[in-house]
Amino acid sequence: MPEPKEETPIDEELQKRIKAGRDVSQYTFNGRSFGKGPLVRAVVAQYVLDHQEITYEELKEVFPDDLLKRFGIFQDQKTAKEIAPKGNRYFTKPDQIINVKDKEVVVCSQFTLENLQPFLKVARGLGYDIVES
Repeated sequence: MPEPKEETPIDEELQKRIKAGRDVSQYTFNGRSFGKGPLVRAVVAQYVLDHQEITYEELKEVFPDDLLKRFGIFQDQKTAKEIAPKGNRYFTKPDQIINVKDKEVVVCSQFTLENLQPFLKVARGLGYDIVES
């Protein structure tokens, strides 16, 4: 039977912050500071800019819905309205909408320190430099 993995100090610190309640962490990406939700939107927008011919389905393969249960990282506007009828769970202002080859997408704004971690892992795996500031 394998030995249990010891938590590193970083893991312990993250767990403390997750349990502490409201988190207002800031992250630096592309030389700018972002909160959690705006960071995700900025990374998705940058990915689309870097892959200008990407389709909605191809983007879903890169950032699948299971990275953020219930809402998904992004949706097309119609799906976002069905998931969140009050309209306050996605970045939906005209300047926040991201255009992929075949659709307009809106990025979810509902991130906590805990549910941001899977997205950060994917984004960093894609080569994006994201630093907690």
